[in-house]
Amino acid sequence: MLAALAIGLVLTYRASGVINFAHCAVGAYIAFAFFTLRQDGDLVLPILGLPARIHLIGRPTVFTALLISIALAAVVGLMIYTFVFRPLRTAPPLARIVASLGLLLYTQEMIRLRFGGGGSAIFSIGDLLPQGAVHLLDVAVPINRFVLAGIAVIASLVLGGIYRWTKFGLSTRAAAENERAAVLAGLSPDRLAAVNWMIATVLSGVAVILIASVTKQLDVVSTSLLVVPALAAALLGGMASFTIATLAGLLIGMLQAALLHFSTVSSAVPNWLPRAGIPEALPFILILIAITLRGRALPTRGALEERFHPSAPIALHPIRWTVIGTAVGVSLMLTLSGAWRLALIVSMISVIIALSSVVLTGWVGQISLAQLAIAGVSAFMVARLSSDAHIPFPWSPLLAVCAAVAMGVLAGFPAVRVRGTTLAVATLGAATAIQAIAFNSEALTGGIAGTSTPQPRLFGVNLGIAGLGN
Repeated sequence: MLAALAIGLVLTYRASGVINFAHCAVGAYIAFAFFTLRQDGDLVLPILGLPARIHLIGRPTVFTALLISIALAAVVGLMIYTFVFRPLRTAPPLARIVASLGLLLYTQEMIRLRFGGGGSAIFSIGDLLPQGAVHLLDVAVPINRFVLAGIAVIASLVLGGIYRWTKFGLSTRAAAENERAAVLAGLSPDRLAAVNWMIATVLSGVAVILIASVTKQLDVVSTSLLVVPALAAALLGGMASFTIATLAGLLIGMLQAALLHFSTVSSAVPNWLPRAGIPEALPFILILIAITLRGRALPTRGALEERFHPSAPIALHPIRWTVIGTAVGVSLMLTLSGAWRLALIVSMISVIIALSSVVLTGWVGQISLAQLAIAGVSAFMVARLSSDAHIPFPWSPLLAVCAAVAMGVLAGFPAVRVRGTTLAVATLGAATAIQAIAFNSEALTGGIAGTSTPQPRLFGVNLGIAGLGN
């Protein structure tokens, strides 16, 4: 159902100029709500602070639960646009990206709090789709895969017809191209955007429900990351074409399945490369291809007003505050106990990572979603260089930084050419690929046992942390 998820992303982007990174996470909430409603008859509310559940019915049928879930998805989509993105419709694209990421984090944690189980669950409430298999070229293909593909194609054709031949579709296209002219023509861009958000959220919810009915399990993290291949498909469609996005989504799904099979049975794959991670890197490659082929930024909406980024404030007395901060940090390092000293060190490391956002976001006006992933690559490289290659401090950290810089340039350079929200999409794909390939590689991470690294020494002085027993 990557195709259906990609269609929803195209809808929200055409309607409001927002790349909704929380698209699949919201779909996961709708799916959790559906299965809970089917089992217990309880409607789980998504707003923290309100009652967690409302008992609606004894034990509804699948059809009744699906209708209620579709209505819930429409209401959630309306609320998201009204209270989150409508106030930001004239804000810079960077602000909308941050809001979308905030919505993603909120939805993930809300699911963990509302449904428990760490955001994971296994469901056994019967099959929503036909079972059985069709044999093609000696390969058994489940029938439900064809049903899912057919649903995505039908949704694409229906939406394509609506946006080409109906008044609502033509009005939405007009508002997307020139919002000022649409207002002068008596159209309401806000109302049009709200309806499109409702449709997109319904698509996301139904898609995740169907996916979970096939896999019999649902996990908020893995489901949220489906936004990466869905974004790849939507980008290949230029964030505008339902047909191309649908075909790209179907093709990505087939390619990932083929890559997984090839990596499992082929001896040509190196042992250090995690088999299951190879298909997860495919969307990042396709995102880079889509960005490179376009050679320009994503199409923007003709909004009534588009604000620029605010000016970065000039730091007052930077030398004074640097001296004071250094003195305080050194004093705390020398006086705190072991546990607090470790917490201070971790905080200092986090501050250094945060400084990269100051440079990229505060000074350049761009946003990267791969900073922690790149930092993780650098950390693992230090461990491997110092433990395996026996490269001493400080050369091992310097070489690891060079490796991280090379990876960051590889991930961001194609997107930097066109700037805007494209860099956020590319770096999210890069972070997912790094997680799938690098962090799941036992050759790099050391597996469950991890990697033991020597204490860093400089001019004979031990700069590491050591535990002292009684």
